[in-house]
Amino acid sequence: MSTSNYVALLRGINVGGHNVRMKQLRALFTELGLAHVRTYIQTGNVFFETADDDVRALEAKIEAHLSAKLGFAVPVFIRSVSTLKKCIQDASFRGDTVDNGSRNLVMFLSNPLPTGLTLPHMSPTGEFEVIAVVHDVAFVRLFLRHGRSGNVTGYIEQAYGIRTTGRFYYTVQKMLALAEQ
Repeated sequence: MSTSNYVALLRGINVGGHNVRMKQLRALFTELGLAHVRTYIQTGNVFFETADDDVRALEAKIEAHLSAKLGFAVPVFIRSVSTLKKCIQDASFRGDTVDNGSRNLVMFLSNPLPTGLTLPHMSPTGEFEVIAVVHDVAFVRLFLRHGRSGNVTGYIEQAYGIRTTGRFYYTVQKMLALAEQ
């Protein structure tokens, strides 16, 4: 049976008092029978291999296991390494330089955004702009005000009822390089 390489993007790890050591996180994924488990930085990026190809069922299984073991909900977004690579290739802001006033963000969505959404879509507060959407990935430009950005996750979840987590574009690039090693 062949296996596939995946990345689990976890939301809410090591923020808001939900502290989890990466060693513990790797052990929790290994308990589920996932192979070659590795983590990248402290924000909940987990690489693993599995023969299971039902990503939605795998997300639910990991969420249930983490909730039971950690005592709090951890939304899980799984993407194959090949999908992550396609995200980098399709990124609308690929090659753009960021300055002190903006950041490029890749948002991983539980479901695609509505097809009628006019792009680019500026948030009502002007703090971020959804530049492009490729299926269940949105490319967002954050505009910093006083060194802080708006709550794009909260906005998308409230406006569209879609769970999401984000990673800076340069972080996704580094994750892909690590995943392909």
